Amino acid sequence: MDLSSLEPYTFRGLTHVHVLAIQESDLGVVKPNVFVGLVNVGSLNLIKNKIDHLQELRITPANRVKVLRLLGNHVLQAPPFGAVQVEVLENFTVVMNHFPCDCRIHTVLESPLANGTSYNFTLINYCISPLELNGKVIQDMGMDRINRCAREYSLKSWDAAVSVRFAHLPLLVMYLSSLAVFVCS
Repeated sequence: MDLSSLEPYTFRGLTHVHVLAIQESDLGVVKPNVFVGLVNVGSLNLIKNKIDHLQELRITPANRVKVLRLLGNHVLQAPPFGAVQVEVLENFTVVMNHFPCDCRIHTVLESPLANGTSYNFTLINYCISPLELNGKVIQDMGMDRINRCAREYSLKSWDAAVSVRFAHLPLLVMYLSSLAVFVCS
């Protein structure tokens, strides 16, 4: 099956499914909220699909998915920073997939795709691009040679700066309050 996209709420209302397999399809763009409303799934399997862009992958406790398997998929454009949330009940497997090994690989490696599993993600997943790295194990590509994408780096820096600034806000308010009391006295 060839799709231009996997639309939001595609599986809404689908409940008590033993196995949901999306296999050997051209999924196009996987848009946000695809799995919202999907509940009580024994096994959700995404196997050997071509995914032009994984805009979001969210499996939350509300979905009550026991097992999630991503096996042998070709992801042409990695998800943006923060777009992957995976919380399954029993097992999460990401094996033999191909991801772009450009600046976006850092986003993949910092997401639950790589960190939500109990094995070394970089040893059993591969590069799809650039062409000279196609088919190579991610670990062999030399992560130190690949810079972060400027936009993602700036977003992470901004998030960190904002959280640091707001972390000190109560102290600033307390200081200003005491200063106001002192000035008025």
